[in-house]
Amino acid sequence: MDSVLRGIPASPGIVVGPVHLLKWEVPEVRQRLVGDDEIDSEIARLRDALEQARVRLHHLRGRAEVQAGEEEAAIFDVQLTILDDTELVSRAESLIRQNLGAEKAFDIVLLEWRQHFARHTAPMLREKVSDLTDVHIRVLSILLGLADHDPVDVPKGSNAILVTNDLTPSLTLQLDRECIAAIATDAGTATAHVAILARSLGIPAVVGLRNAVAYLKGGEQAILDGNEGTLIVAPSEGDVAAAHARIEHEAGRADEIRALALS
Repeated sequence: MDSVLRGIPASPGIVVGPVHLLKWEVPEVRQRLVGDDEIDSEIARLRDALEQARVRLHHLRGRAEVQAGEEEAAIFDVQLTILDDTELVSRAESLIRQNLGAEKAFDIVLLEWRQHFARHTAPMLREKVSDLTDVHIRVLSILLGLADHDPVDVPKGSNAILVTNDLTPSLTLQLDRECIAAIATDAGTATAHVAILARSLGIPAVVGLRNAVAYLKGGEQAILDGNEGTLIVAPSEGDVAAAHARIEHEAGRADEIRALALS
């Protein structure tokens, strides 16, 4: 028997495929104390990691501009601003001067900021949490010597529906369209950066599902409807046939529109 999970339409389109669960999280950081003679080198490590993150974000911004356009590429300007925030850097360096390792100092500050913005009454500022998470993961990965790569390991041609709690903008941009055909997230709104990027990249998406990650095991057959904002899990043969019919219908309409535009 199928189950219908309802969320918010974020990017139009219908996809039939297997569920791929992704737990994309901030790495765990153990507390590490440093001696007074190591403080300067730890501050240097932090500043170097921030610079490496800036270089990477400039690269991603350029890629976004080519793939999605200038407006979407500007999403990464928010993250670059976070990296350059003097209050953030000063607070992290202050914790290092209290003998905390650079990675733990940065971890504490970003956790404080994310909690602050998550509680904000303004929706636009709450959406800044995904950008903070992206910066949090990126800088910690550098400081901890972790690989900076796309963590979505799916075979080519899978036509998978990626289900996760939330997607950071840079991870959305890195999705391989030959593997991932659609996105479903527990968090997010129709105006979140992930939704904007998904629309620009033509990836069907549903956000705001709330408990899909907890409900699903991964590998289930599903139908994602980015027009209606639904994820149908374990659909019937009739549901699948109807979905394929709608996909063909929408493809035909798209062909007609392209033909009219060229005529």
